Amino acid sequence: MMRQVLLAAVLLAGCRKADRKQEPATPPTGSTGGAPVQPSAPGADPVLEEIGRPDKPIVGRDEGRGEKLGSLAAISIDETASVDPRAAALMEYVVPLMHEGVVACSSTAIGEHTLLTAAHCIAGATPPVPAVGSFPESITAIAQRACGHGACDTAFPQAQGDHFREDIATIWLEAALGTTGIRQLATLKGDMPGAYMLSARTGRAHPVCRAVAVDGVGEAAGFIERGDSGSAVVALRSDGTPVVLGVVSHRFSEAGRWYFALLQNALPWPAAATDARPELVALDTLDFAQLRDCP
Repeated sequence: MMRQVLLAAVLLAGCRKADRKQEPATPPTGSTGGAPVQPSAPGADPVLEEIGRPDKPIVGRDEGRGEKLGSLAAISIDETASVDPRAAALMEYVVPLMHEGVVACSSTAIGEHTLLTAAHCIAGATPPVPAVGSFPESITAIAQRACGHGACDTAFPQAQGDHFREDIATIWLEAALGTTGIRQLATLKGDMPGAYMLSARTGRAHPVCRAVAVDGVGEAAGFIERGDSGSAVVALRSDGTPVVLGVVSHRFSEAGRWYFALLQNALPWPAAATDARPELVALDTLDFAQLRDCP
């Protein structure tokens, strides 16, 4: 298991770049607008190495400045590529996490009362509020939370890349969401398949065309912004069934990549939750359909 330090912060964690291309699959008709991340430049995969310095990212070859969650750098992702309508329909399960009227993070319904997000989004004494029901009820409900790094009232160690794989959390809401949410969650064996990032910030499903998964962390090319943290990374099985593979954690903007915590073990689960904790199934890359319009 890698022990690395990354001075990072708005959103993600990871380990290695993929430079292979996915073959486009024949898409269904009626696709809608979406936003892919930009592919990284081709080249040999960097050698993974133990890093004990805070001035380098997890992958030892690149250097840059990590950005904190509060930074609102003017970077964006292309929102012109088409999106499988089955992926676009998953946005009905996405719930913004609000702070002072601004989307601070994203979350996704995985049960009638339960939201999945990133631990760094809801850790600490003043977490953001799920934009469901009335805000006073939601503020009370968010006290029922569980974080992968331990107690949610403990700040998430954002500057330590070693903890990115623990950047997973769940929120229990007393009022039902009116949906069963995305009920299939999986651990991944083999290469990272093409997937979608479900962002409350943009209200879109963004294709994640080039990604790699290493040691519990996924890395993708391109940029993400504040509000994308906690977004579910979802792949579609060959029959169209959506499967959550992880959640957006941090970005490393100058290196042009972002990271997501992959689901590996039993989800952290609030003590008050009455929804059954989803079981994680083990799936292989070949279980998933390929994305259209991926380079």
